[in-house]
Amino acid sequence: MKLFFLFFIEYCFCWRNYIIIDPKTTETFYEQVKSDDLQLTIDMSLISKGTLNYRVRRPNMVLADKDFKTATRGSAILKYSGAGPYAIDIFNPDDEPIYMVLGSYVDKEFEVDEDTAYIKSILEKLKSDLRNIYNQNMRIKEIKEENLRNLKKAKFKAYFLFVIALLYILVAYIKLRVVKSFFVLKKGVRP
Repeated sequence: MKLFFLFFIEYCFCWRNYIIIDPKTTETFYEQVKSDDLQLTIDMSLISKGTLNYRVRRPNMVLADKDFKTATRGSAILKYSGAGPYAIDIFNPDDEPIYMVLGSYVDKEFEVDEDTAYIKSILEKLKSDLRNIYNQNMRIKEIKEENLRNLKKAKFKAYFLFVIALLYILVAYIKLRVVKSFFVLKKGVRP
């Protein structure tokens, strides 16, 4: 039973790659589909803010540079059928790195009965829910880190304003002492 669970975890999670795409760079990933395979499933999920340009080159297909599609925050599931090598080009047009998850899986053909189809639909729903929870957690982590950076900036500004206020009081006190020193009472003169 433990071995089955291990294979299930491997099937659901190990075919996904966590990737950082550097600014203004293109990354290419390859997947081979054999003639007896059913289809290729590509799952892209953007974790950080920004946009990506992507394209999938099918076998015997020539694409121009303008054939990129734009992916925004969220996930996209693409399915392709046909044997041959597939290439996935991902381009980051932004000035900041993009964090994403890329998964590719080749569906194999096997006999499906009613129970297997039901279990497969439940596992697909579970996989989708887990992916959404993970993406939400990563977004929350990014928001938390951004809030901490803003808090540090605000803390520095508050300290800076406090020091300026102390300097202002010190300058006013010194100015008062200097002005008082000009008006010294002479002995024997009553005010």
